[in-house]
Amino acid sequence: MDIHIIQGGNELLNSFSDDASIKARKYLENLGVNVITGVRVNNYDGNEISLSDGRKLYTKKVIWAAGITGRRFEGLPESCYTSDNRLKTDTYNLVTGLKDVYALGDAAYMEETEYKGHPQVAQPAIQQARLLSNNLNGLLKGKPMKPFHYKDLGSLATIGRNKAVADLPYLKTQGFFAWLLWLFVHLKSILGVKNKIFVFFNWVWSYFTMDQSLRIMIRHKTRMNNE
Repeated sequence: MDIHIIQGGNELLNSFSDDASIKARKYLENLGVNVITGVRVNNYDGNEISLSDGRKLYTKKVIWAAGITGRRFEGLPESCYTSDNRLKTDTYNLVTGLKDVYALGDAAYMEETEYKGHPQVAQPAIQQARLLSNNLNGLLKGKPMKPFHYKDLGSLATIGRNKAVADLPYLKTQGFFAWLLWLFVHLKSILGVKNKIFVFFNWVWSYFTMDQSLRIMIRHKTRMNNE
């Protein structure tokens, strides 16, 4: 079984630092993954993938991850939407041209000095929801609304066992320490102390016993010619 990652851009994880992008590619290639960058998929007919550089790959299984597109709602004017169906908002998350209609997270397109639309990940949605909740409660008390400013807490990506990359505001690291950071952040985000403890011990058990019952890794083997 061959695994190919096809990336239209010239690097993986293009929102990360160059060091993180290069390291992520190296980790994947060491795991036996064929990484193809700077190439787009033009067509797939169920058996064959046609790439923009003329190459063809034969496969029955394709996982398509080409970004996020919003969903349109009846009754909202065309002027509310961007090209990828995100709703245009002001810095208070109020949808442009509408009254009392707000959009958050992936659905919202808000421009700031450093951002032409925020990254479509969890943190912008969490921060916007927290501020909007406070703003709406404040309006009931006659207080003015506060504008939103995104605070980038950094980015993490895990590639495999002991392999991850981390770009934090004051720290950039790769490898085992980044992997521990990824585990800590995701463990912290799990709701409930009981769930945290259960997941933690499950991770520890899986790490030391190599029990990977929920996923399969297929490694390359040298084929022997018995003829």
